[in-house]
Amino acid sequence: MARHDELSPEQAEKQKYREAPMHLIDEHTGASEYEIVWKCNSITHTSPATFTYAFPPIIVVHVRHLSKRSDEGFADYTPRLRNLKYKIKIGPVEYKLRAVIHHTSVPIEHFTATVIDNDDQLYLYDDLKNVKPVTTSTGQIVYGIYTKIYTFDNC
Repeated sequence: MARHDELSPEQAEKQKYREAPMHLIDEHTGASEYEIVWKCNSITHTSPATFTYAFPPIIVVHVRHLSKRSDEGFADYTPRLRNLKYKIKIGPVEYKLRAVIHHTSVPIEHFTATVIDNDDQLYLYDDLKNVKPVTTSTGQIVYGIYTKIYTFDNC
């Protein structure tokens, strides 16, 4: 994908891009708008989630980092823990957010994890600094880890 002003129509055609609207939501105001961009002309295939035996006990969700150009006055949108859904539902099964994986690249490439315990306390797991309780997640979230919520009927 490329911003519309980054490529001429000739360059876009040569690279097999097509014009398409991209939906944007302002994180602060919630305002919704569309911007015309150059998108790859490939076809995206989507299908409903199907599982061979049953719904899986763990779901790993890739969290996308959206960025706009800061030189044009736009701030990067880095998802934080508060931006993720606490619970998600796939079919009849509910999943609860249990951890997030963070990525930093300064001064070195490094991954850490913030884990949410049963009492909703947060703990930062960092192989360079050990484990410590925290009040929020730190760094850019790359993955959300959800676990299946098991319910048992009273017998």
